[in-house]
Parts: sequence; C-alpha cells; structure tokens
Amino acid sequence: MGVVFPVTGHSFLPSDKVFGTTERDLRKMETVDNMDWKAETRSFVKKKSAAHHFKISQIKELVLTKMTSTSITVSGEHYYNFEIVQSLSLMKKDKGPTNINPTELVPGIKVKPSKIHDVKTLLTKHYGDQWCAIDKLKWFTEYT
Repeated sequence: MGVVFPVTGHSFLPSDKVFGTTERDLRKMETVDNMDWKAETRSFVKKKSAAHHFKISQIKELVLTKMTSTSITVSGEHYYNFEIVQSLSLMKKDKGPTNINPTELVPGIKVKPSKIHDVKTLLTKHYGDQWCAIDKLKWFTEYT
C-alpha cells in the first residue's frame, strides 16, 4: 500500500476517488467504530518517529509492504516513482499487525469539575438561581 502526499498545484490524484468513495460509504453507515489505534500500536512500534530510517516531514510517499501475515515493512520516499530508501520493519520482535487489538474510544471529552463550577456560577449570576427552568439553558443541566 502506498500513501502519496500531494504536491501543491495538482488538481486531482487517484487517492481523491478513494477518499470520496470512503466518505460516501461512511455517510451511509448508521454507526462508525471509534477505536483507539494510536494507544494500542504504541507498544508495537520499536522506536519513535525521530529515530526512523526516514524523516516523516520530508517524504512525499510512504510505502507499506506486507511481507508475511505478521510482518510489514515501511519506507519513506523523498521522490515520486523511486524506491531509494531501504524498507524496514518498525514493529518489535514477536509483535505483528495481527496482535493489535484496539480498544473502543468513548465519545466526548471529560469536563473538569472546576470548569463545571465556573459555568454554574456564571449561569446563576446572569440568569438567577432558577436558570434550570429556562428552556434555552436546559442542555446545561446535563453537565452541571
């Protein structure tokens, strides 16, 4: 699988069709799984991005190659249609893509108690103690 980073001035890339198709299919889905891939894969990668055999900020093409069912190699190419950089695995020994089991992310952001207190104080100050009874402010009651 290759990931091509677009160059300014190009109006259409083959990946545009893939992204459009994916977005259309996602709109048709009732629910989309929201999995925490980043946290799960952190324990599988053997080094930080600064220590990779390529600089992620300077590449134009990221090439992922499936070698076996448990091995994927990665190379970052500085030029299009060239394979100059050596393709190496970023996975730790005895860890492979089949071992990754991401957890589901819980939607929403945890609001700090101090923020809830501040909002409650502001609502009381501007609307009085009975602000909960005002229709346009009802949705605040869920958080305070």
